[in-house]
Order: sequence, then structure tokens, then C-alpha cells
Amino acid sequence: MSRTRLRKNLSNSDLHDDNRSESDDDSSAESRVNPWSNKLHNEDFNITKKCDFIVLDNVIASYKLPCILDLKMGTQIWYPGDSEGKKRRHEEKSSRTTSKSMGLRLQGLQLYNSSKSSWSYKNKYHGRDFDNQKLIETVQKFINEAPQPIRNNIAQVIKIKLYELRKIIENLSGYRFTGSSLLVIYDGSAMDLISNHVSGSNFGSNSSFFEKITEILLVYNLVDVKMVDFAKSTLPGFLEDNPFRGPDEGYLFGLNSLILIVNQTLSKL
Repeated sequence: MSRTRLRKNLSNSDLHDDNRSESDDDSSAESRVNPWSNKLHNEDFNITKKCDFIVLDNVIASYKLPCILDLKMGTQIWYPGDSEGKKRRHEEKSSRTTSKSMGLRLQGLQLYNSSKSSWSYKNKYHGRDFDNQKLIETVQKFINEAPQPIRNNIAQVIKIKLYELRKIIENLSGYRFTGSSLLVIYDGSAMDLISNHVSGSNFGSNSSFFEKITEILLVYNLVDVKMVDFAKSTLPGFLEDNPFRGPDEGYLFGLNSLILIVNQTLSKL
């Protein structure tokens, strides 16, 4: 199957902007969830024998309106044990996308627009076509679509968590997170909980008020950053993997690129 045909087939059921209001007469629960996720959950895998499964943690289970930015991290996507052909394909993919130039690439986006009561989605195939500027704009949009009264607070918590993660990665000598992803998450309904804890309508009117809202977002985990997808990751002494020295510079490069975008977005809020 050619790449052109693959893209064409995907476009028929691709993740899309859902501009329908939640109050539309023809809306249903199915139309208000990520269509790709819905497809997978309804897939018949035809399991006919006893199997062992890895139990996964749903990191957005507690979120009412989960807004998610999924980023493939690092400049090297291939694993040392991969075949030469696979390494070459991954290198080509990295070179023609933002993986090589920024150390990160869009894998997925799920975003709720409160003013339109609608969802928008993007997947990894969109991300492979993004240049640096398009990726920057997408990250900025992810933040700018957050609820307006607490948008600055959400961006601030994202920044805090990214700085904390960078400090951890810098001290993990010999670890490599090849092919892993980073999820940046916030709850689009965070205002509901905050309104129950904070009185008044002038959100962010003074520093103590701003700090109070930021604290609520942190305490109730309404904004988070999660590392996921460790199938190709390694650490010192793991199985027969070749040892590495120093931290994962490719991952740090991507993390620094993301921190720069968040800081630039914060300065404009």
C-alpha cells in the first residue's frame, strides 16, 4: 500500500474538529468522545483463549473534560536493537519532521473549546506534516484554549511541572527514553472545582488570589505532565542493553524546546 493511499484512507475516519454543540439535538455520547479512542474501545479483538494482559492506568480518569497534548520526545526514535532498515526509516522520519529540529513531535491533540462547547482533535499524521512554526502554534493554542479566567494559572502549572521533570531527567545518568511520549494534560472543567473553593469573580486580580488558584490546580492535579510509552526505554543494568553515559540529551533538547514555547506563551497572556 502506498503512502498516498494510506493517507487517503485515514482521512475518511481521521480525527477531526467536532464543531457540534453538546446541546445539538442529534448529538450523542459517542459524538462527544475522541473518535479514535471510541473506535478502539468498540473494536472486536476476537480473543478466544486465556491471555495475560498489562493493566494500564488511565491518567485522565478523574478529568471531566480532559484536554491532552501528546508529544513524541527526543531526536532519536529508533532503538539500538532495531534492524538497520527500521533505524533508517526512523532516522528519515525524524529528519523530515520536528523531531530532529526541536526534539519533539505532535502525536495527538484533544482540545475542548468552552465558548463553542466543542472538541477538536489531531493525530500523529498531522504532526508528521508540521514544521516548527506549526508545532509552536499548536502548543500555544493548547494553552490559549484553556478557560480564560485561569489560563495563566494553567500555563504556570505546566511550566512548574516541566521544570521539575527537566531537573529529574538531568540527574538520570545512563537512562534513555527512546520513542517515549510526554502527555501535557489539563481539565477543561477546572473552573467548576475552583469556583467551589474561591469566592469572588475577579480571578487573578492580585498575587495572593493567583497563587491560591495555582495551588488548587496543583493540589487537585487538574494540570499534569506524564511520561508514557517506555517500550524502547532503558536504564543502567537493564537486561543486556549497552550502557549509556550521562542523561538523555535528545529528550532534554525536546523538553527545553517545549519549555521555551510555554514561556513565550506565558509572556503573551
